Amino acid sequence: MFDTKTKKVTQYPLPATIAQNTININCYYYDRNNNLWIGTEGSGVVKTDQKNYAFRVINRENNGISSNFIKGLLRYNKDVVLIGTANGG
Repeated sequence: MFDTKTKKVTQYPLPATIAQNTININCYYYDRNNNLWIGTEGSGVVKTDQKNYAFRVINRENNGISSNFIKGLLRYNKDVVLIGTANGG
């Protein structure tokens, strides 16, 4: 991850649920807390918590989104991110 304040790049290991797959990134979004949301093609959404150096995977298997093929991420209001998938939703 690139820290815009320190101008340094830090590498973090990916969660095991996605580390085994090649990740194609379709879209990304920074929320108001500077968390990076990454929409992938086949692995769902990876949300990075840059303060705690943690990852959260949001996918069909653990969160019930309609598809792991993410087409778009959009802020709906200050605390809600809409996830657009290949299967609508």
